Amino acid sequence: MRRFILSRILQAILVMLAVSVIVFFLGRLSGDPTDILLPHDASEESHERLRDHLGLDEPLHVQYWIFLTDTLQGDFGESVKSQRPVMELVKEKWPATLELTGAAIFISLLIALPVGVYSAVRRGGFFDFLARLLAVFGQSIPSFWLGIMLIYIFAVPQFGWAIFPTHGRGEDGLWDHIHHLILPAFTMGWYLSAGIMRLTRSSMLEVLDSDYVKLARIKGVPEYKVIWKHGFKNAALPVLTYSVMIFALVLGGTVITEMVFAWPGMGRMVVDAVYARDFPVVQTTVLLLSAVFVFANLLVDILYSYLNPKIRIAR
Repeated sequence: MRRFILSRILQAILVMLAVSVIVFFLGRLSGDPTDILLPHDASEESHERLRDHLGLDEPLHVQYWIFLTDTLQGDFGESVKSQRPVMELVKEKWPATLELTGAAIFISLLIALPVGVYSAVRRGGFFDFLARLLAVFGQSIPSFWLGIMLIYIFAVPQFGWAIFPTHGRGEDGLWDHIHHLILPAFTMGWYLSAGIMRLTRSSMLEVLDSDYVKLARIKGVPEYKVIWKHGFKNAALPVLTYSVMIFALVLGGTVITEMVFAWPGMGRMVVDAVYARDFPVVQTTVLLLSAVFVFANLLVDILYSYLNPKIRIAR
């Protein structure tokens, strides 16, 4: 087990190093940020002074080494555009993105778990057919289209009902905050629920066909106990590990939803930084999101090896 954990940690370090190289050099391909920061009629001397101030006059490999060593020391630099420390900007936007991601995962589990379980129990029936059809639609519909349709139906009085706000996070108390959160969270949660529902259904089908479930039924155990105590309890492990994985994936994939609903999170901040060629903000955000994803992978591997008795790790 120790060797397994050490190998996973080493892999995580190598992945993060590769991500740092990719994000650094790809960011430089977007052009010179001084072209955006300075007026169009600025002199070449002004450009040179600004490049020197930003450290862009050094060779690329020197810039990367400075970036890497500063990052390892916890210094992520300052935003080229706002001249504020990057971590201050991240701390401002991070809670909104975490909140949206957590709400989306909660909604997806709320929809997917009971539907997936009931679909497996009623295998081959009308509900099973309908659930699988909705899962296909859920994974086929683009998030931006669903978000726009929800805005038209539930937020624009000319087209539907003006029940929910169209943008922002809400600042007038808890209910106003939840009110603003419902549409963007449902937009993300609907897409996620399709994958979780299909995984729950397939896991439940496998468990319900197992010998110990058949034995429980022969012994006269009530059906609800067979389904939830013996069935779902054992089928939940892959769903749990998948949920941890998609949390990390969704955290980095909130850009579209945040743009559609003008949600003040990290996704919008990254898009604005890309347009402004704000290298420090883009680099830091991508590295942090990658670190969350890599850590989630590591956590899932370790938890799965402990929780699943079928897995045997070479020691």
